[in-house]
Amino acid sequence: MSALARAAACRRPQTPSAFPLLLPTQHRPLHTSSSSTSPPPRPPTAYSQTTSNLLIGAHTRVLYQGFTGRQATANAAASIAWGTNVVGGVSPGRSGTHETLGLPVLGSVREAAAALRPDATAIFVAADQTAAAIEEAVQAEIGLVVAVAEHVPMRDMLRVHDVLRTQSRTRLVGANSPGIVAPRGRCRVGFQPLGVFSPGKVGIAAKSGTLSYEVAASTTRAGLGQSLCVGVGGDVLAGTDMCEALGVLLRDDATEAVALVGELGGVGELEAAELIREYRRSGGRKPIVALLAGLGVESERVIGHAGAFWEKRTELARTKQRALEDIGVSLVTHPSEMGEVIKRKLQNDSKHMSDQDQQSRGEFLWTGFDADKGAVTQGQIDPAMVENRLEHSLQRNDISYQWDSSTSCHGITIDVDRSDRRLVAMVEKPGVRTRPVGVRHSSSIHDDDNAVALLTQELGDLRPSSSQKGGSLAPMPAQDTTQRLVRAMTELMHDPFLNTFRATLHIDQHALNNTGELLVRGYSLKPVPVVPAAPNSRCQIRDPVEAEAATHGITHFSLPTEPHQRRCIGVLSNGAGLAMNMIDALHAELGRRRVAAGGRGAEEDVAVANFLDTGGKATSETISRCLGWILRDERVRVVFVNIFGGIIRGDVIAEGLIMALKEMRQGGAVCGQGTGRAAVPLVVRIRGTREKEGQALLAESGLDGVYVFDDFHRAADMAVELAKDARIDDSKL
Repeated sequence: MSALARAAACRRPQTPSAFPLLLPTQHRPLHTSSSSTSPPPRPPTAYSQTTSNLLIGAHTRVLYQGFTGRQATANAAASIAWGTNVVGGVSPGRSGTHETLGLPVLGSVREAAAALRPDATAIFVAADQTAAAIEEAVQAEIGLVVAVAEHVPMRDMLRVHDVLRTQSRTRLVGANSPGIVAPRGRCRVGFQPLGVFSPGKVGIAAKSGTLSYEVAASTTRAGLGQSLCVGVGGDVLAGTDMCEALGVLLRDDATEAVALVGELGGVGELEAAELIREYRRSGGRKPIVALLAGLGVESERVIGHAGAFWEKRTELARTKQRALEDIGVSLVTHPSEMGEVIKRKLQNDSKHMSDQDQQSRGEFLWTGFDADKGAVTQGQIDPAMVENRLEHSLQRNDISYQWDSSTSCHGITIDVDRSDRRLVAMVEKPGVRTRPVGVRHSSSIHDDDNAVALLTQELGDLRPSSSQKGGSLAPMPAQDTTQRLVRAMTELMHDPFLNTFRATLHIDQHALNNTGELLVRGYSLKPVPVVPAAPNSRCQIRDPVEAEAATHGITHFSLPTEPHQRRCIGVLSNGAGLAMNMIDALHAELGRRRVAAGGRGAEEDVAVANFLDTGGKATSETISRCLGWILRDERVRVVFVNIFGGIIRGDVIAEGLIMALKEMRQGGAVCGQGTGRAAVPLVVRIRGTREKEGQALLAESGLDGVYVFDDFHRAADMAVELAKDARIDDSKL
């Protein structure tokens, strides 16, 4: 019997209790979806004293790491032209003057810090070099560090946070963050598209980059502008989280209103809700409007970027929605609505949202989509190989393994606490039905010893009683044994072959001998959501279209539908948050229509077919590929392309769409898709950088069946109408 099968036979408790791998000072719930208790406030730490470093402006002196690279050079040039005070940069092994920008180049961050006195640094290096670059900036005591790279290994970020929590000089934003921008001071540290920002009064805290750009554009159109925009990023271990960014905006005198952009994954939005509750109790009156992405695609898989997934012990996006609504935060369906909603709130309009808007955010949002059916199985690496590596890890740490399913087992799991940005140990006890709890900590050189002592005490419950042994109680487990257990399980988290699983070791009351040594009775392996499109991903993807997309670094997968739903909308977007929100908004529109039709209209047969996020790879060639992947799905009757031009220009997207359609309609094949699908109509919504040029290119292309919009809701209406009216029998399958 394989270890996976053996583990399945092990009797597992319903709910775990948890304790940390660091010194405990306060117990805090690791939220469960059934929990109604608000998280307690965070205790102050050395690192929490650095949040004021986020208040950048005209005074901020900005450094670049990776300065001579192509991306950093282009980014710095644009920031300088906008008004950012860039003072120079670092390129290891080089010194002198940047040949394009004419600014100083130094060989190390320490040299640059001494010579240039920077207040902030933008890290533009590869993912595998990012952690070392952050650590170098922390050692140089630079006040603000922004890391933009995606797919930084979690083991590297755990190491970074071990460093950050012990100091009070440096604040990190990222990794996987678009950065931070202060339009009032013309200061950008990151890569946000500058054209959508304008000096003003709205502060933005966002997990999603593209959605934050949409919100910025919306508030600019409304004449409000922005004071500060913090892109906290989409990773599990964010240097600055939603709650911390919100706290800065609520305290900032230049910020008169706040826009929050959250999504599924983690509990940051719940902590933000509790912070808002306390802010209101203390008399705070700033209007706060929120958007939550991922309501319609919740599943135990990564939705585009590393942190966007739902875990069973964390709140669903719907729970976050209710928590924010309960404290009076207005929620919008789409970011383009943000500007006008905030404007009305600032004008003390008593009716902030129409009745129809309220419906779309409440009961109708979920009509037509069963979230439980959204848990799409994600292929993983070979389980047999994982089993072997796990058992070898136990052997290396002198822990014995002897399978025995005859008794009730405790389970021990090492996992990541997103809020505390560290590893925690989860102990599952048979018959115990309490919520998991994490433990806040204060750093000290004795943290590891205290953690091991706490774990030793917890495992002491496993000692055989005197009646079992016929004598006195067996001794407590030795601390060195517990330390080996922690070390073995932490190795599993850091092993690049094993970190796509969470391993739970099972021990029972017969697993501790008279000397306190530990005997593992079994284990189970639970797949962890990973990003299949990430570089060096070892994930085995079974779906051929999804696998092909992943080879190009693009996240694409099908969504489940009912058998009768054959008039589907294929969707394509350039950003995980934008794609999640697009699906949410389409579900809301379909829900409204179904209710209005009394369940008897053609809308019953319409659904959303897929999730597709091109990320920053939305070139003409990749757009052509993406269109072909979508059209391989026989359910698709219309394709809805929703692009916000930030880094990627709107005219480039338009060129890719025109090229793909012309190839198909002239008899060519796009990604294996021949002329049989050429008649599928295309609805395109383009906003952002060079939006007018992109819209004009499509309008003047002479292609039939292409509908171009700048307003999202009009585009969504058209997509639903086209899907509803599609003739199934006329489509070549």
